[in-house]
Amino acid sequence: MAKNKSGFEIVNVKEFTNKLAKFNKFTSKGVKDRLRERGLMIEAEARENAPVAPVDGGTLKAGYHVNDTNINDFEISVETEVFYAPFVELGTSKMNAQPHLEPALINNKKGFFASIEKTVKDEWKKP
Repeated sequence: MAKNKSGFEIVNVKEFTNKLAKFNKFTSKGVKDRLRERGLMIEAEARENAPVAPVDGGTLKAGYHVNDTNINDFEISVETEVFYAPFVELGTSKMNAQPHLEPALINNKKGFFASIEKTVKDEWKKP
């Protein structure tokens, strides 16, 4: 029986260690899944909100994609190769800003931490 200073008691250390190992493995996968889901939601909203030029438009809308190559470091990004995307997002001295990526990020940030918390709690409850 192990006890820490706060009075938390572990009755079966081996059982606890096994559960903790499973918890870490599945929680890690669950968090990565939530990251991917949220990245896809941000990508979809950015595409939906991206302005379209009247002539030959749609390049910016189609250019956004989720990059999850660093998912093992719990990192995901929504990117575009369209060189003028920052100018559209932030504006220039000759063009007003047309934010579409930042609002998508802000809108999707709200539920992200709740979804992570739910994932962690659900994984801990599993036998």
